[in-house]
Amino acid sequence: MNRPIGPMRALECSLLRGGTSKGVFFGAGILPPPGAERDAWILRVLGSPDLRQIDGLGGADRLTSKIAIVEASTREDCDVDYLFAQVDPRHAEVDWQRNCGNLAAAAAVYALNRGLAAAGVDADVATVRIHQVNTGRRVVARVPLASGQPAVHGDYALGGVPGTGARIDLDFRDFAASALGRGVLPTRRVTDTLQLTGGLALNVTLLDFANLHAFVRLVDLLPHAAEHTVDTLGADTVLLGRLAEVHAAVRQRIEQTGNETASRPTADPILYLLAPASDYVTLNGEKVLHTGYDLRSFSFANGRFSKAHPVSGALALAVATQVKDSVVHRLCGPAMPVHDRDFRIGHPGGLLDVGAKVDDTGEQPHVLEASLARTARLLFDGRAYITV
Repeated sequence: MNRPIGPMRALECSLLRGGTSKGVFFGAGILPPPGAERDAWILRVLGSPDLRQIDGLGGADRLTSKIAIVEASTREDCDVDYLFAQVDPRHAEVDWQRNCGNLAAAAAVYALNRGLAAAGVDADVATVRIHQVNTGRRVVARVPLASGQPAVHGDYALGGVPGTGARIDLDFRDFAASALGRGVLPTRRVTDTLQLTGGLALNVTLLDFANLHAFVRLVDLLPHAAEHTVDTLGADTVLLGRLAEVHAAVRQRIEQTGNETASRPTADPILYLLAPASDYVTLNGEKVLHTGYDLRSFSFANGRFSKAHPVSGALALAVATQVKDSVVHRLCGPAMPVHDRDFRIGHPGGLLDVGAKVDDTGEQPHVLEASLARTARLLFDGRAYITV
């Protein structure tokens, strides 16, 4: 439904949580065709630009300021097309270049609720094949069912999400090298050295998995600091300035080592500050012991540290643990388990389990498996009202 009510237009939509993200979902034909008008409608739906997003459905945080358009797939090997848009609450811009792995779980739930994917008769699990339009790659979701509908209740706990829910398994192996198309290592080097101001030579591993990721050791940027939280890091203006320099240097290195065209622009890197496992307290006040996970990670994009962790970054981290001499591999050390259990990341919201298998014997690493689990559920179906 897309009809005017006085000076406003009513748009049929749904709000779903997927993993540690939340987004407004639209079906086919609700929004205008691609272009300035569609972007303007999206900004009004979410209430941007406004830090609080008080006049829209956005949650005043990048994790909850997201849009998904899900419709019947244009590909024979997929059930649905899932197009993602990210909106920063502070800016009047809609970013169609990124993708959101968290909302892929919600896209599978939405597809089943809307009859875009078949649950099967008396099935316990539905397989939903999702074409992630932003990247052109495919993710396969396995959604548990209850009475033929996506299950809500379960015993799977997800860091950053209260309680437990039904576990949705996601297979992302097709997303390797999808951001730039040059291979998992876009500069063809396991480690690059960036020359920064003040004579700092910073080692970084650049890895392409759904997005462009840059992994550095936290100690290389803050060699004398004590225990960190996402708030203390975000308040460190010197560090923020240094990260802006790192971001620019990564983009420059990518441009120097590739030949991007207008149809495939240089991807905007997400930065990760990595540290050995240590005891810490999550944003929800839960104590995490260093013995319960493998690596601490703080993700940084668009000038801010995330309160959770990007799914694509978690998958990239798991891949990088198996790329010999990468920043991640060296930091984890020889004791890091490879195939006997999932790689476990500690992030501000809690813990995140992810699995990967990599063949590192060739010129470029070949990703054999890349998977993780999420929970997701429908929050509401209804109409969003915007002025046009």
